[in-house]
This record gives sequence, structure tokens and C-alpha cells, in this order.
Amino acid sequence: GNEAEAILEPANCPDVAGVVAVDQDGALADHSNRGPEALLAAPGGNCYYDRAGGCDYQLTTATNLGLRQPGGAACTTANLDPTFGTSFASPIAAGVAALMLGVHPDLQPEAIYRRLSQGSAPFIGGFGSQTCTTALCGAGMLDARNAAELASLPQVRIVMPQRTDDGRYSIDGSYSSAAAGRT
Repeated sequence: GNEAEAILEPANCPDVAGVVAVDQDGALADHSNRGPEALLAAPGGNCYYDRAGGCDYQLTTATNLGLRQPGGAACTTANLDPTFGTSFASPIAAGVAALMLGVHPDLQPEAIYRRLSQGSAPFIGGFGSQTCTTALCGAGMLDARNAAELASLPQVRIVMPQRTDDGRYSIDGSYSSAAAGRT
């Protein structure tokens, strides 16, 4: 959300990874929703209007220039359609999750969330009330490299022990998995 308030649906729902936007300095972006439901923060850009009326600190994005049908491709930070917000931060985090699944296709959602959090970088920027904290922005700032490295670790899933007739316990780890190409 871009209302600068508490995290709303769907990002505050169970099993959903809420992503907060940070600006060019790593601070909580003015527009971003925030709160303890956030998993982590990712680049979301910001818009500070300069003297000429331009929007500074946008994200450069790929776009299609067609108005009513497909047109040419371009990279843009068009001032008519500013490119910043949590709608940029969230897909960046989703893209890193997809990279993680490329490394380890059997990762379960909870393992992806945990590894994204564990691999996040410490918050670096901010001033006054805009400083990110774990209570406002989640575990840290998205770090694609750390997340991909953590994705390469085995996923251990153990089914609750079952007691056998002779009093011993059986542990089932058959749901565990290794990263692609590993055993």
C-alpha cells in the first residue's frame, strides 16, 4: 500500500509476505505502508519534485510505448506516470523468491519467507521518523544474493515422530529436499 499507514489486505493476511518500500537512501519511503506484519523492505523509489516539476528518485522501468496497441519498448522514468511505490517493491521481492525457486524448486513458502528474512541486509538509511526498524519495515532490506545462497541449503522437513509397537520412535524425513542438482 502507498497510503503511509498500517499494512492492509492482502499484505497483512496469514501466509502473505508483506513488503515495505524504501527510498533511494534506504529509508522508509514516505508513501509506503508499514508495520509489524512486514516481512522485509525492498526498493520502491520515491518522488521529490524538483524546481522544474520533475520527479526525482524514481525507478527506471521497462515499458511499452503503445497507447491502444503494442508499441515500441523503452526504459522510462516518465514524469507523467511516476515510477515509484510498493507496486515496485513487492514484485522485486517476488522476483527474488522466483530466483530462489530456480535454485531450489522444492522450497515451501514458509522456507522462502524464512530465508528471505534471514538473508536480508540491515537497514542503512533514514532520518527521524523515516528510519526503518524491524517493527516498521520487517527483518531488513531485501538482499538477492544472500537469499539465493540461502536457497541452496537443504530444506529439512520432519514429520512428527510416530511411536512403534515396541516403544521406539520412527522419524520420517522423506519430505526433505536438496537444491537443484544436489543430493
